[in-house]
Amino acid sequence: MTFTETLTKLYEETENAKFDVGFRRSCVNSPYRDPIIDDTVFMLCADAYNKKNSTRINCTANLSRISLDDVEIDLRAQSGTFPFCTVDLGRFKVNTREVIEHYNEYYPSRIHLDISRIH
Repeated sequence: MTFTETLTKLYEETENAKFDVGFRRSCVNSPYRDPIIDDTVFMLCADAYNKKNSTRINCTANLSRISLDDVEIDLRAQSGTFPFCTVDLGRFKVNTREVIEHYNEYYPSRIHLDISRIH
C-alpha cells in the first residue's frame, strides 16, 4: 500500500470505532484491538480536552465527571514499525461514556468512550 492508501484506511477504520483508543500508558484488558494495515500495527492514542476552557483532561476522575458536550478528543495513530510515523486522525466528539473499572470510589481506572469524528 502507498502511504496515502494507508492514511485513507486508517481514517476509514477509525470512523467505525472498532479499535481500542488509548489514553494509555500500557495496554488494558479490552475486547478491542489496534488496526493492522499493510502488516503495520498502528497504536491509536488520544488526548481529551475540555472545550469550554481549552484545557487538557489529564485524569480519569475529570473525564468521568465533565459534561460530554464539553469533551473533545484529538486522535492519532502511531506506527509500530520502522519508519515510525504519527498520523493525526482528527477531532472527535464523545457520544456516550461508560465507567468500566474503578481504582476506588473516586477514580475510575477504565472509561469506555463511544466517539465520532467531528466533520
